[in-house]
Amino acid sequence: MSWWNKLSGSNRWLTIIFLFLCLSVGIVLTLTLLGPKIGGKFCTLADCFGDGIHIEFVDGNAPEKYSIEVEFPNGKRILECNNSSDLPLADWDSCKAYGAFFEQLDDLPPEEIVVTVIVDDTRISRSFHPEYEIWYPNGEDCPPLCYFATIEFELFP
Repeated sequence: MSWWNKLSGSNRWLTIIFLFLCLSVGIVLTLTLLGPKIGGKFCTLADCFGDGIHIEFVDGNAPEKYSIEVEFPNGKRILECNNSSDLPLADWDSCKAYGAFFEQLDDLPPEEIVVTVIVDDTRISRSFHPEYEIWYPNGEDCPPLCYFATIEFELFP
């Protein structure tokens, strides 16, 4: 008869709990000692959230229906919007009641972008050189580099 079969019902549960706790402590210690290490420094694995480019209409109100196109150095992205769209801050392209949000595309933010807003058949295009706020969610010595910029777009000057 094995040692497991010799244990009574309540002792079995105590043994299971004890083994689970030992295994959990062992895993936590192993991950702490062998966790994400970059250049001799331990880094957490936090990711960028809400980083990218916010486009806000100067008057604060978006048209009833509009399209917004943003030309980045690596391609164009388009959103079809209406002013009832107002999702919470997201980590993806989305329409807002005040404009739109385009998520981060690359590790380095683009120096210039072209924004085109299409209302009915009217196209309004402007070029921007965004000023970015940069932060490192895991500390300056750890990736990733996150950024966001707010662009104020004047629909009808």
